[in-house]
Amino acid sequence: AVQEAWCQHLLLVRASGSFHSR
Repeated sequence: AVQEAWCQHLLLVRASGSFHSR
């Protein structure tokens, strides 16, 4: 369960970073 949450968190952070970078 922890890995799933971590994966989701990473995806969210990455998406947020990409959005902010643009």
